[in-house]
Formats: sequence, structure tokens, C-alpha cells
Amino acid sequence: HGANLATGDFQFIDFWQEADSFATEIFTSLNLDSKKVASSFYNRYQRAKLATRFYQDSGPCDSGFTNPSYEPVDVVSFDDRAAMSTNLKNFADMLGDWIESYACLESHERVAGKQIRVPERSVKDIRKMSRKTEYQETEYAYHISPTTMDYNEMFFMKCF
Repeated sequence: HGANLATGDFQFIDFWQEADSFATEIFTSLNLDSKKVASSFYNRYQRAKLATRFYQDSGPCDSGFTNPSYEPVDVVSFDDRAAMSTNLKNFADMLGDWIESYACLESHERVAGKQIRVPERSVKDIRKMSRKTEYQETEYAYHISPTTMDYNEMFFMKCF
């Protein structure tokens, strides 16, 4: 479930295809409960994608704001067995890792620095969403009954 994407070109094109797919799964799931929350998530993701303007896969980065590591980013997918909080956190972590690895804002001007802060803040906002109580894991309790029954008894009990 975590593919290590080794080359810069793959990191750019395929990473964002995978991220779009992950975002679509989250959006669809959130949309079942609240169109407003789903829309908010979508807008945050679109702002996070603004980091693609600063993509650089190698070489020096003359910047007062970013210092890309060029480290490969582990890509994860939406896990429909996990709580929404886990998916949101994994998604935000993945986006944050990409920004840290490949975003180079070649500038030392404060005004330009605000451009990279928008995607960073959006990732932070998605991470905050993951901490909301309604997205946390639900604990399940199981009770094993001492009563035994065969298939027909169980079927009859369920139907009548």
C-alpha cells in the first residue's frame, strides 16, 4: 500500500494522479455526511496543489523559504477499512512530504514567501480535520455468546 516513487518525473506526474485519486475517495466519503465539509476539503486540496508551481527535482534551491530534500515520497492510498481521521492524516502527511521534498521557491522576498505558505497552510488544515472527533476510530466491542447453534437455527433466528 505504500509505493516508493524513485524518480522525479514519476514523483510529479504519478504522485499527483495518486493524490487526486486519494482526494476523490476522501471527498466522496465526506460528501455522504456533509457537502459543506466535503467542499471545504476539496478547496484545501486545490490550494495544497499550488505547490506544484514550485516543483524542482534536483539541484540547488536558492530560497529563503524552502529547502527541498529531493527524497522519494511514500504514496499511500485511501483505506476504506480505516477511520476517516487516519485517511485524512495519511493524505496530509503525503502532501506535506511532497512539499518538503520537491517545492523550491527561488526567492528571498517576503511577498513571494506567502505563495508557498498557502499550500503549507492548506496541508496543515487537512491535518487539523483529521483530529476532529467525528472522524476518529470507532471502538467495537464484541461479545461471544456461549450459545451454539447450527446454520438452520441461526437462519431461522435471523428471519423470524
